[in-house]
Amino acid sequence: NPFESKLVIEIDGGQHAGSNDDKSREKWLTSQGFRVLRF
Repeated sequence: NPFESKLVIEIDGGQHAGSNDDKSREKWLTSQGFRVLRF
């Protein structure tokens, strides 16, 4: 269960590079104890 491990895996293309939405989402997720892996 990904919620038990608090792991988020995101697969992004070049259009997401440096996206403010991505940064905001990642900041919120990490503040909630999640780890974010982005490929």
